[in-house]
Amino acid sequence: MNDTSPTPPEVIPPYTTGWRLATIICVVLLAVGGATGVSLYEMFNAQISHLQAKLKNVPQT
Repeated sequence: MNDTSPTPPEVIPPYTTGWRLATIICVVLLAVGGATGVSLYEMFNAQISHLQAKLKNVPQT
């Protein structure tokens, strides 16, 4: 008779899951931070362009 008992599933150490979760959270935060930085840069450029165009219309004395 063959004794074919199912092999127990591989146990993943708890610290592995924590590191994975921390890595995912850090990647998401970096992506959001990068997008925010690019957005702020674009808004700054638009504001500078707007102010430069406004300044051209002001007569110099």
